[in-house]
Amino acid sequence: MSTSDLYDGRRQTEAKHFILRQYLYALAFKVLSPPRSTSLTYVDGFSGPWKARDNENFSDTSFGNAIQVLEDVSRYFRDVGTPKKIHCVFNEISPKAFEQLRTAVLPHNDPENCFTVAAINKPFVEAVPEIVPQILPDSFVYTFIDPTGWTGYPYEELRPLLSRSRSEVLINFMYNDINRFRDYDDPKIVASLAPIMGGPGWQRQLDPEAPDRAAETMRHARKVLQDSTGYAYACSTIINREIEDRPHFALMIGTNKPIGVSTFRDVERNALRAYEGKRQQSKEAADPSKAMPLFAELNLPNKFDDYIAEVRRDAKETLKRQLEARSKDISFGALWLAVCAALPLKVSDVKDICVDLANEGFIENTWSLPGTRKRKPDDGHIIRLAKHEA
Repeated sequence: MSTSDLYDGRRQTEAKHFILRQYLYALAFKVLSPPRSTSLTYVDGFSGPWKARDNENFSDTSFGNAIQVLEDVSRYFRDVGTPKKIHCVFNEISPKAFEQLRTAVLPHNDPENCFTVAAINKPFVEAVPEIVPQILPDSFVYTFIDPTGWTGYPYEELRPLLSRSRSEVLINFMYNDINRFRDYDDPKIVASLAPIMGGPGWQRQLDPEAPDRAAETMRHARKVLQDSTGYAYACSTIINREIEDRPHFALMIGTNKPIGVSTFRDVERNALRAYEGKRQQSKEAADPSKAMPLFAELNLPNKFDDYIAEVRRDAKETLKRQLEARSKDISFGALWLAVCAALPLKVSDVKDICVDLANEGFIENTWSLPGTRKRKPDDGHIIRLAKHEA
């Protein structure tokens, strides 16, 4: 069965796995390469499998994708003569699903080649005390949280994993479900969301007048993640439903390194651009009247590109207002981090915005100095308003 067939009718899961896979590749090579050259511990708190169609290799599951990526990385370092230790912990609460999980992952346990695997059958929070002693010495810890709902991962109880200086987390944040209950007054439901939405009274922390409900919900969710775990940065991306043009879930990361933010945005761009094309195909299959016009093969613009262009325009205008309101200059490194943490833009997008603003005379061009070949700003360049004579 082809990869395409495995994800028919659930393209949003394909997009999620693409982001997990590509980000994990980048992360693993980064933390295992000199000068860091450390070990890597991968933790999946809600492994499943759920709705898998490949019941032999589980290539359409999160744990199947993770094992493939990490075995490839492990093999690379062995082949170049510098084997690295990688340990994977897969946890699943359902006894039935766990039997499938254990049967699928334990054959990959290969201590002789520094690749080890463990499987645990507990609620995630109860598994944490068993997971922590398994973390490899001097290891980077990467945690993937992909629940079927919004409970089971209270940040406070996951702090032994998430509050490490050398760690990151990727969370499948069930935006659609959480958004439905933002305005509910059912005490039980409201309380069940408190551990990931800011504690008791979390609904009052959301701005009811915010023009973009999804953006406001995710802004708050990112802040709660940072406040609860201590991650320096958090960013998120919305994954729309396969056929309907409305949010389904969000992927959110917590990281302590700027490169985590920039890598996430790079991977997001590739994933969601491809996903938008597949969404269009699914829409056409469900309703032929939504088919693109004749000559669509002539590379008509992808709707995701139109969306990014709109975000860039809005970001440029917002940036102008905020720079005017500031009393201090800002480094480009700090600027792009603020922009990319909040918006689905890449570092290159922010560079282009700054070049545009300099060409318009709004900010100084501090990077194209005499004797240099710089055409765009780097982290150390200062972004400041241009001085205009009265």
